[in-house]
Amino acid sequence: MVAGNLVDLVLVRARDSGATVTSRAEVRTVGTAVQRLLNAKFGLVISDVSFPTLAYQCVYPIAALAATALRVVEVADGNRNLQEVEWKSFWWVSRGWPRKTAAAHSCYALVGRDMIVIWPAKVIPASVTLRTAVVTSDLVTDDVAIQLPTDYEPLLTDLTLAVVLTKMRMYAPMESLTESIKARMAAPVGAGR
Repeated sequence: MVAGNLVDLVLVRARDSGATVTSRAEVRTVGTAVQRLLNAKFGLVISDVSFPTLAYQCVYPIAALAATALRVVEVADGNRNLQEVEWKSFWWVSRGWPRKTAAAHSCYALVGRDMIVIWPAKVIPASVTLRTAVVTSDLVTDDVAIQLPTDYEPLLTDLTLAVVLTKMRMYAPMESLTESIKARMAAPVGAGR
């Protein structure tokens, strides 16, 4: 699907096919935001980033990834995925957790958006693979392709329509649309995370 198809479908369903109340550019802007929101939630469009780790260090800043990544979905050490844990739980495992070392990393924790803990630290420099949900492209013209899998296009359309209807103050169709969105968010097709 391309952005033009999304815009056409939303405007027809909003009974504004001539784009008199809501312009095509506004619908594309909303579609861009909704596409990014869905990718952040479900991790559908991902990228692998090699991330170097240092000897005897387990806390790393990842703010530099913020320009291209919405969130870290997984961390892998070689062929093994590390377990995600709450960072506060390290204290309960060992009060000296920042100094703990081992031959292999076992888990990771995100500390907000800007820090990651890869624990325990190794005694030699190494690298891990951060699998991140990327920032999807802006829908600036009608011919830009939507990057989400086709299974998520109905959810993208419904959420974009909900925002457009709210902007137009058309609340009558919102009840059935809200039920449709709830059902699709509860059990999205193909969501492995």
